[in-house]
Amino acid sequence: MAQWVITAENCDSEIHRFQTVKKFEGTREEAQAQLRAVAESGHVNGMPYSPKRRMVFRYGGEDAYYVRVYGKLSRTRVVFRLAELVFDTDWTDKN
Repeated sequence: MAQWVITAENCDSEIHRFQTVKKFEGTREEAQAQLRAVAESGHVNGMPYSPKRRMVFRYGGEDAYYVRVYGKLSRTRVVFRLAELVFDTDWTDKN
């Protein structure tokens, strides 16, 4: 099974610009479903805790989403991306 991470880039915050949201194993389809679930309801640093509105836009394919979250007094923009592990030095060390 493939190893995946979901990352988030906060477009509005200077402090928490990039973070790993989730790590897991699964198929590509499972990973894309997890990414969509995170984009639709997930929380990352810098995002309003009591959102009034969330708009989710999918980039071409299904490996990235652009999310706008509107709070009572602020708006936050976050890009969620899906990444598959393709190389790990640990793999070559064990041969």
